Amino acid sequence: MKRLDGLQALRGVAAAMVVTDHAMRAAIIQGHSFVALEDFAGTIGRMGVNIFFILSGFIMTYTTRETQLLPPLVRTRTFLARRVARLVPLYWLATAATLAIGTLEGTVYRVGTLVTSLLFLPNFADSGDWRMPPIVGVGWTLNYESLFYLIFAGSLLLPRRLGLAVSIGVIALLTGGGAIALHHVDDEPWRRIITFYAFRNMVFFAIGIVIAIVLHRAPAAPSQRAFWLGIAIIAVTLSGYLVFGITEGVAAWSVFSAMSCTLVVILAARDAALPATALNRVLLHLGEASYSIYLFHALLMDRLAAGIESDFSVLRGAVFASAATLACLMLGSVVHSAVEVPLGAMLRRPWRVTPARRHSAESPARGDTRQLT
Repeated sequence: MKRLDGLQALRGVAAAMVVTDHAMRAAIIQGHSFVALEDFAGTIGRMGVNIFFILSGFIMTYTTRETQLLPPLVRTRTFLARRVARLVPLYWLATAATLAIGTLEGTVYRVGTLVTSLLFLPNFADSGDWRMPPIVGVGWTLNYESLFYLIFAGSLLLPRRLGLAVSIGVIALLTGGGAIALHHVDDEPWRRIITFYAFRNMVFFAIGIVIAIVLHRAPAAPSQRAFWLGIAIIAVTLSGYLVFGITEGVAAWSVFSAMSCTLVVILAARDAALPATALNRVLLHLGEASYSIYLFHALLMDRLAAGIESDFSVLRGAVFASAATLACLMLGSVVHSAVEVPLGAMLRRPWRVTPARRHSAESPARGDTRQLT
């Protein structure tokens, strides 16, 4: 199974987009004229999250091809063990760090909030935010990731083609059925639960699955320029949003944004190996460190935001946002190298699928896919 450097680099870009969104919002909170870009900042972050969701659908489909010769229960157990090893330990560590620092600064946390945070469930105690974020604020997206992993794990019990179709169908049922159910449910707690789990952007996981299926059957046509064409599409899309002042949530914009995110992933998937330039090496490293960046950047961002003056100029706001983004990317890189890599190697080793554990005399060719798991 070949390396897909384009997707790995795109993960780094998506992580940087989320951090940039939060850096801009940190400046906006101080109440200066930078506030005019609040919608634009949110759009950057939302596109970054949507790209992450598409990548998850693609990568889960792509990397599980190597396990399809295993018995259904074995491949399902292997998949879940890998996902738990990948998702849970670092997230719990980020939760513990956020909890400790927040407590020292006077924040009081409910026991129920801690429990739901650790179990990747929405924080039902938060009635003011439909995302019902956990202790690590960005973890609300990981609640959807974990839900997708459960859906995908269930599909592994079935023959591959049927299983992938079932995964797509369940996601469609959640989003479409949930939207319909909201018209017939009046009880507020149930409406909040349905609203959360019927989140329409869950569809991006299904889009990722479809892209992986189509590209697997399409003739290979790798191009070292495809990834950068995708980055250009992101830039053009965001520039159009900024220049024309489109309102977030308008149907036409939602379709255009979804198509842009989808096309970017398709292009990135065609770049199997990026040239070994300094910039590409940085992007690949950011992709490898994207999970650490995502989980830990808010800890630093909040501290940096607390130390800035209010009502400073747009120029100083831009400088702060740029510097804060760079600092948070560097922190995530350090956490990745010092914590995530050794922790992941220790936890995933027992679940590595080797030819000796396959239940077939013929095993498909394998390559370096560690960066995608």
